[in-house]
Amino acid sequence: MADALVIGAAGQDGWYLTRLLHEAGLSVAGIVHPDIPAELETLARDRPYVQPWAVDVRRADHVARVVEQTRPETVFHLAAISAPGRANAAPGLALEVNGLAVWHVLSALRAVVFASSNDAGPTSWYGLSKLLGQSIVQLARRDGLLCSNAVLWNHSSPRQSEEFVLPKLAGAAVRALAGQMTAFTGHLRRWLDVLHAEDVCRALVQIAMLPPGDYDVASGQPVSLIECAEWAFGAAGLGPDDWKTFCVEHHPPERAVPADRAADLSWAREVGFSVRYSPRALMAELVTAARERSGAP
Repeated sequence: MADALVIGAAGQDGWYLTRLLHEAGLSVAGIVHPDIPAELETLARDRPYVQPWAVDVRRADHVARVVEQTRPETVFHLAAISAPGRANAAPGLALEVNGLAVWHVLSALRAVVFASSNDAGPTSWYGLSKLLGQSIVQLARRDGLLCSNAVLWNHSSPRQSEEFVLPKLAGAAVRALAGQMTAFTGHLRRWLDVLHAEDVCRALVQIAMLPPGDYDVASGQPVSLIECAEWAFGAAGLGPDDWKTFCVEHHPPERAVPADRAADLSWAREVGFSVRYSPRALMAELVTAARERSGAP
């Protein structure tokens, strides 16, 4: 038996969410990928209070077996191919895991909070896969299932790899401090709504208590990646303008992108929810983690 079931318990968001649920006094079960033994090892080492289940979420019968034995009151579906690059490189798998698996989970659970993305849309295989999952939740809700989409905006933490831009910038600052001249290549002249993964998971807990619907999870205060670079280099002990020396910018080719929209945070205002981490504090934490990974003092 468990009060809550976290599908994707070994990932970045699952790591924070299982801790928050445990600290709230709830018993927690967690599903991890059956073909990645390291996930079970990580859960046993870092989250010994989580009941571990190695299950392929693409198999509805396997998920149903876990549900039958744990009987959770609240379910969070976080399992996904979350790195856009990996999803775009394997579109069939992304559509299956990020999209169709959502239906398999819903058919077993009937009620769930699904972690979607503000990048959901037909502009990449990653975006399309998240749009498919989000749409399945919306249609299932229309048919009477108690399910919500938590539309997560850009978020990070020390548990995120350099496949993502914010940890990549933090790592660049540490590499620059060590004298590596080309520490970062990428597109910096864009704005992102940035959150810490812990704030995202606090929001997921709140959304689970709200009526079924679609809820944006964002800070509501976008920052430029140039600002993030300045904060990262400053936290590493370099000058805030040193990123110009160590970062090589490139601009992606023109392509169709969704129109920018402001996050709808009316639900957060109604329940009194607000983020605790500023983007600057997040970048400082990412730099500390990059230092530790590199062995730098």
